[in-house]
Amino acid sequence: MTLKQWLTDTGTGYRPFAKRIGVANGSVVKRYADGRVPRSKNVRNAIVRETGGKVQLPDLYSAAAE
Repeated sequence: MTLKQWLTDTGTGYRPFAKRIGVANGSVVKRYADGRVPRSKNVRNAIVRETGGKVQLPDLYSAAAE
């Protein structure tokens, strides 16, 4: 599942999710949701953790390829 799809399905906003994964603001999460892969391994792992494993590392990379 892509991050964008997870955010939509759960009704989670960019700003609240940014706080949950420890990034500066919602615009950073929007870039990730639009297919940019986080540079930080910690952020990538936080996305997997905070989505309960619904978004996996390969999902982040496959969204970037689209």
